[in-house]
Amino acid sequence: MKIAVDLDGVCYEFQRTYRYMIREYRGVEMPPVSEFWTYWDAQKQFGTKADHDWMWGGGVKKGLFRYGHMVTGARRGLEQLQQDRHKLIVVTHRPESAVTDTLEWVSLYFKGIRLSGFHILSSQNSKTTIPWDVLIDDKKENIQDARAAGRQAILFSRPWNEGWDWMSTGARRASDWEEVANVVRSL
Repeated sequence: MKIAVDLDGVCYEFQRTYRYMIREYRGVEMPPVSEFWTYWDAQKQFGTKADHDWMWGGGVKKGLFRYGHMVTGARRGLEQLQQDRHKLIVVTHRPESAVTDTLEWVSLYFKGIRLSGFHILSSQNSKTTIPWDVLIDDKKENIQDARAAGRQAILFSRPWNEGWDWMSTGARRASDWEEVANVVRSL
């Protein structure tokens, strides 16, 4: 199968990187991510609009999409999917100004993992515009789009998608990368 993998929240620790950068460069204190990031734009409750605007300009220039860590277990999970002979593609949304940093991050953290495709959508186009069989994503709207297009989808469990009735879409859910590999095997 061709498996589309999202980056932010699935492979890339965007929330922790955001928290670090807004503290280091803007002086905005935020509690640990696990204590407050329970909805999509939870970071907006800390700092000002100017702080958040800076993050998408100056923060991107300083490495918001270049220096973060990989989600725990993602590397092993991707290796397992590759070992199980699936084709892996990255499909993510990022601002145009982050394309080069995204490529550099993936070239470092995905080293040795064969990718059959790499798609950075800089507009809000649906990820369904890219051909794939299964999507692994943490954003409910992307899961809904996949299911509406008749494709398989695995919701990667994160605090911001808890409480959403994902079962009604026919999607599957995985709480970690080991479970992702098991869910893919069951499809």
